[in-house]
Amino acid sequence: MSTFTKQFVSADEYEEWLRSVGERISVLSITNPAQSVFKPRRLWIRKPGMPEEVSQSSSAQQAGAAITVKYQTTDKTLVPRTSKNAKSVQVALIAAACFGLFILAIFEL
Repeated sequence: MSTFTKQFVSADEYEEWLRSVGERISVLSITNPAQSVFKPRRLWIRKPGMPEEVSQSSSAQQAGAAITVKYQTTDKTLVPRTSKNAKSVQVALIAAACFGLFILAIFEL
């Protein structure tokens, strides 16, 4: 299972995204700069019939700060996209490392 991070502008945006992804993710932590780290699955995910354990603050108070969610998933559709430039840089770094090891191996002999 891979770990990813996603940012949201508001709690409403986060809750809408969470409803759409359903149980395909496992939330590890939720961080809001205006407040501390929230315990996942208690404050943010309430199933029907469950009592509300923690009272939520209003959306107006949370609108000023971005919410960062750290989650795990095996669903490839929820993996953040990487740009072509980022992939090119990764390939170039791997190629440079392999070339460096090759040169080192030649000079060692």
